[in-house]
Amino acid sequence: MTTVPAVRFCQSFKKYTAEFRPEVLAFAREYARANAGFVLYEDASLVKLTADQAKIDALRTALAEKFPGWTAVGIEGADGKKKA
Repeated sequence: MTTVPAVRFCQSFKKYTAEFRPEVLAFAREYARANAGFVLYEDASLVKLTADQAKIDALRTALAEKFPGWTAVGIEGADGKKKA
């Protein structure tokens, strides 16, 4: 059973957009599976990773280091509103 953090943050990957990069998505899936505390949701057009802020920040840092030029588009916080 996966424990859902009290305050949740997420990183979403939309599959049918110009920004979609399959290698980024594959890395993010593996990162989430290798690190406890992530909840993975996937459907036909979206992959969403949810965890506490520190884990999402660490994921974003790892993605930015592995894939130069990658940015977290549409950052969402616990309130569901996009953050700057």
